Formats: sequence, structure tokens, C-alpha cells
Amino acid sequence: MKQTLRTWKVGFFLTVRSLTRGNVSTTLMTIFMMAMIFVNLIFLTSIINGLVHTAYNQIIETLTGHILVEPAAGKGSLADATAVEKELMHVNGISHVSPRTNFSAELEYNGEKGSYRGVAIDTEKEAAVTTVKNHVVAGRFLEPDDTNAVILGNQITGGEDVELHEYSLKNVQVGDAVKMTFANGLEKTYTVVGIFDNDFVQADNRFFVNADEYFSLFPELKNQASEMAVRMDHSDVYDVDAVVSDIESRSIDANIRTWKDTAGVVESFTASFTIVNFIVSIVGIIVAGITIFIVMYVDVVNRRKQIGILRAIGIAENSIAISYLLRALLYAVVGIILGMILFNVVIIPMFIRRPLHLPVGNVSLIIDTGVMYMRALALLIVSFLGAYIPIHKTLRMHIIDAIWGE
Repeated sequence: MKQTLRTWKVGFFLTVRSLTRGNVSTTLMTIFMMAMIFVNLIFLTSIINGLVHTAYNQIIETLTGHILVEPAAGKGSLADATAVEKELMHVNGISHVSPRTNFSAELEYNGEKGSYRGVAIDTEKEAAVTTVKNHVVAGRFLEPDDTNAVILGNQITGGEDVELHEYSLKNVQVGDAVKMTFANGLEKTYTVVGIFDNDFVQADNRFFVNADEYFSLFPELKNQASEMAVRMDHSDVYDVDAVVSDIESRSIDANIRTWKDTAGVVESFTASFTIVNFIVSIVGIIVAGITIFIVMYVDVVNRRKQIGILRAIGIAENSIAISYLLRALLYAVVGIILGMILFNVVIIPMFIRRPLHLPVGNVSLIIDTGVMYMRALALLIVSFLGAYIPIHKTLRMHIIDAIWGE
């Protein structure tokens, strides 16, 4: 026990002497490189986490709500929509329900035409379920008594910064009149009263009309709905799957989907990012190991004679090995801490102020604490191995060969 303690004390002493008498610029550069490698290891993961979080939030807030109730297989609509809505409002955990009637129509403006998805809504109920009303960037949202009025997503109105500009109506403005041609050939002119931009292509490639206006044109569809978007009350308290089970236990002939089902498309393209992230992480970890290996290898080569003398005067080989391993781990630990500080104090605030503008919305960085600790652990392991290999090889040399450099 005493021998072990003495070995560690000597190893610690040699570590301190090496750091205080060594090249300070090399030490600082090594630590800085380790910090940058650590930041690189968690940066892409944080972007992917932010991307997924934003996409999920956009699906809930602008498309489906927490739950989407659709017609059962083989049926085109939800019959007796009023009764279905009433039954849904009796489910524990549900706060609001928005019946919708989806339809396709051709819009025409100044010679530009396009077929788009229209949604007939109860304006007040839709505003309670989704946040589209809060993302009106020009004009206003629909009001309950609007008749010849329509609000368009910015992917329909177009603009230089719009992803689907080539398929849009090319710069429609509030107050403009657009001709709407329904699937049965019925034509009617509507005034654009608002333009919304959710920063989500799937949600912004639609237009909305008042449900009463739509049913005045198609009275046979009244009291029917294509779908019902459901908003949960305190979604952090109520489990969405439990609410779905409650709905399914009731006499509602419908197909019940959660927002997670809709989010499957998000998971499909984030899977590719995950693979890229894995590859980048592996490369980063290898680079970290190589960095430590080179630093330690150069140091060992330059101090081979000194190491041989230390062994000759009775310093235990384990003490010498410990001094190099502790120094490598110190580089890694300080680099990890510095990387965490840079990431939390500089990079994250920068992305909060200027998030990435992607088709799913504004994406900021979200740290996965578990992944961060795993990356830190991996960095410590490769740092240990990067130092162990050169010092182990040198300590296997005969003392005379080490002193004479042979």
C-alpha cells in the first residue's frame, strides 16, 4: 500500500514538474485543440436535436395539434361532426377541438395558376388549437363573419425568400383578388385578407377559408369534417397515448393518430443526419487520440534520455507512466471544461440570437446531456490510450539504450 502511494506521489510530482517546466505554448495549444474537438463532437448532435425538436413542435403547433382524428378506413369524412366534437371534448385531457374540411382548389392571380390544399375552418376553434393566427405576417387572420375572404400561406403567395416560389402565385399581396376554382368547376373570387408564415413549408403551403363560407357553397357537406385537430390541456401532464386510448374506447368511428405518427417523416430524414453525426464523431475522437499521441510521442522522444536517467536512479517505471497519463488526462479534462464553457457561453447564445433558418423553422442548439457526457468519456479514453502507447513503448526499452538514445 505504501509503495503504491509512493508511486502515485512521485508520478504526480513528475506531472507537476513537467507542466511547470514544459513549453507553455504547447500545453495551451494542446488544451485548445482538445476543446475544439470536444465542441465539434457535440455541435452536430446539438443541431440535430434542435432540428428534431423544432420539427416536432411545428407539427403540433401548426399542423395536427397533439392528436388528429380522421375518418375511418373506407370513409371520406367524419359524419355528424358536431357529435364527434362534443364527444372528444368529454375526454379527460383535451382542451380544444378544431373541425376541418380539406379540399383542393386551383388559385389564379395575374395569369399565375396553381393547385393547392384549402382548409375550411371555424376560425376561433382553429386559433385555439394551432398557432397559425400568431404567424400572420401581413393583414389579419380570418374572422367568424368573413365570407369572400381567404388567407394564404407564404409558400402560395411567393417571394424571393420562399422555398416554393417557382410553384407559387408570384408575389400576391393583402388586398389582392384571387380566383378560386373548386374541384366541381365552381369559380369564385376571394380577397386576400392575410398572409401567414409559420417557417414550416408543410404548414405554409395551404390556404384557409371560413367554414360557413365553404358550406354555403357546398351545403351537402355541412356537419361533416375531413379531420379534427385536438389540443391537449397540459400536455406535459397528460400522456398523449393514454388520451388516444380513451378516445378509442368511445363510440367514435374514426382513425386516431398522434402527432408522433405524423412526425415519422421527420425521423426518416433525421436518421441520415444521425449517421453523418456518428461518422463525424468517430473521426473527431480518432483525431483527439492522434493529437494526444503526437504530443506525447514528441515529448517522450525528446525526453528519452531523461526517462532513462530517472529509471537508472530508481524512479519506478509506473511513476513515469503515471506522470504522462495524468498529463494527457489533464489536457483532456481542461479541454472538455473549456469546450463546455465555450459551447454554453458563446455558441448557444449566438444561435439563440441568430438561429438557423431551415424549412422546418428556426433551429437552435439543444444539448443532450447524456450524449455530452458520453463524448467526454470517449475523449478521456482516447487521450489515455494516446499517451499510454508511446510511454509504454519507451519504458520497454533497456535503460542503457534509452540513455544513449539507441
